[in-house]
Amino acid sequence: MADGSGTPARAQEIMKVLTGSGFTQISQFAAAPVAATAVYYGEGFADVAADVASVLGIPAKQVQPAGVVGVQVYVGSSPAGGAKGGTPSGGAAVDLPDDIVNQTAGDVVCQQANPALITR
Repeated sequence: MADGSGTPARAQEIMKVLTGSGFTQISQFAAAPVAATAVYYGEGFADVAADVASVLGIPAKQVQPAGVVGVQVYVGSSPAGGAKGGTPSGGAAVDLPDDIVNQTAGDVVCQQANPALITR
């Protein structure tokens, strides 16, 4: 993985997503800054590159053959260009219903747990 994002820890976040999706042979190195994240692949690795792009939300137009061995993700600085744009946490706003009820751990009223399910 070539980190051209200029953002500390961005490549590590992406590496966690990839390893969590079953990819095992991942390494990272610093690279010249680029705007858009892209996936490059060598001969025989088009299907793997497509899988990587799918996991990261990178559009097909940003998956390109290149003179690399295997697959290389070149992490860019801009999240634009896809549902996740190479950013595991995404970035697109989510439309939530108006009647949604939320609660945090800091709220005074907590939900009751089923005592039959509590193990000690």
